[in-house]
Amino acid sequence: MKTGKEDLRVIKTKQNIRSAFMELMKKQPLEKIRVNDICDKALCSRNTFYQHYIDKYELFEQICLECIAELDTAFSVENMDITVNNTLGYGRDIIFAVETKKEEMKNLLLYDDRGYLRNQLYTAAVQKCFEGSLLLAGNNNIDKTEIALNCHYLVSGIIGFVMYWLQFTDLSADEAATLLAKVNSPVAEYSMSLLGDYV
Repeated sequence: MKTGKEDLRVIKTKQNIRSAFMELMKKQPLEKIRVNDICDKALCSRNTFYQHYIDKYELFEQICLECIAELDTAFSVENMDITVNNTLGYGRDIIFAVETKKEEMKNLLLYDDRGYLRNQLYTAAVQKCFEGSLLLAGNNNIDKTEIALNCHYLVSGIIGFVMYWLQFTDLSADEAATLLAKVNSPVAEYSMSLLGDYV
C-alpha cells in the first residue's frame, strides 16, 4: 500500500510542478523563468524539483513531448481511404486534436525561442505521414523519395498553418479546419493521385 501512496504523491507533485510552470509560461519567456519561481508556485522545494527534472528545459521538453504524444493519432494516415475528402480530413483531424490542447500549446509556442515544440511536432507528423503512406501503398515498387517529399510538403504546410492559427488568430477550430481544407485542396488531390498509383 505504501508504494501506491508514494506513486500518487509523485504524480501529484509532477502535476503541481507542471501546472506552476505552465502558469509562469503564460506570463514570461522560458529564459526568464527560474526554478525557484516554479517551486514557489508549485509549493515544493528545489530538491523535489530536481528529483524529477534535470532543469527547466527538460520540464519544457517533457510537456512538449506529452502534447505531441496526445496528437499522435491525428497524424496517422494509415487508416485513411484514398479520396480527396479523406485527405482533406487529415488536416481537419489535426486541427481538432490540437484544439484539445490549444491553450497549452499556445503558451508553449509563445515563448519557445528554440523552436523545440515546432520541430518535434514536425518530425512526429512527417514520420506518421510517411509510415502511413507506405502502408497504404503496400510493398509495390513505390517511389519513397516522392512519398517523402510529399509528406514533408504536406506536413510543413499543415504545421505552419496550425502554428499561425494558434498564435495569431481567433478562428474557431471549425473555421480553421474549413480554411485549411480550402488551402490544402491542391496538395490533397496530388497526395491522392500519388498514393492512388500504388493502391
